[in-house]
Amino acid sequence: MTDAPDTPPARRNASSSLRRALGILMYLAEDRGHPHGVTLTDLAEGLGMSKSTVLRLVAPLRDVRLVDQDPESGRYRLGPQNALLGQAYL
Repeated sequence: MTDAPDTPPARRNASSSLRRALGILMYLAEDRGHPHGVTLTDLAEGLGMSKSTVLRLVAPLRDVRLVDQDPESGRYRLGPQNALLGQAYL
């Protein structure tokens, strides 16, 4: 099936939520001098997002253990599932 001549092609890879969630993972993966993780404020300010947006995007990442949150400090860091992804890549 092809697009009609006057119809613009469908945008590919336009999922801004997915891109922002991946940005959270990349932010956590980079060495930022926070060996114990980063705060919600760190994430929001570092990524230029509101805290509510970060919380919304982090929730599914936490569900699948790509992001962990320290129960005492509330700081976020990469979760153990990232090791599985890395191992699968290698």
